[in-house]
Amino acid sequence: MVDDVLAFCPDPQLARLGLTEILLNAVEHGNLGFSYADKAAAIDAGTWPGDLETRRATPEYRNRVAQLSVFKTDYAMLFLVCDEGHGFDWHAYLELDPSRVTDANGRGIALARQLSFNRLDYAGDGSVVLGAIDIPFSSLETRRRRGCPKHDC
Repeated sequence: MVDDVLAFCPDPQLARLGLTEILLNAVEHGNLGFSYADKAAAIDAGTWPGDLETRRATPEYRNRVAQLSVFKTDYAMLFLVCDEGHGFDWHAYLELDPSRVTDANGRGIALARQLSFNRLDYAGDGSVVLGAIDIPFSSLETRRRRGCPKHDC
């Protein structure tokens, strides 16, 4: 099903990369509450991803879900991801930060924004994100399917 949805995107592989990054963030940092520092420490200690499974099994976290809603318009594919976490300072992660370039984590949002999505917008505390991938609307065949009488609308 995911492949069918991503097929509407101009570059399905890049779309998959971006979608994977924002979904992983929703689960790891949102629903399971791992901070940037928590994840970095677990990676350094060699306990990642085991720490994910341990936390996911605890009563506080085990019933949390991340939701993905997909919308297709004539001009874009929209991916809305919502988690049940307490949010985070998403502003700090929209661009690649040279001070974090050698860190084991912390680049996913910036990469998704730069490589996968034409727009990546977080709402409020960061527990909701909307990624948009533009769909070219230039082919004659597309206009014919829309029923444009002159085929040049």
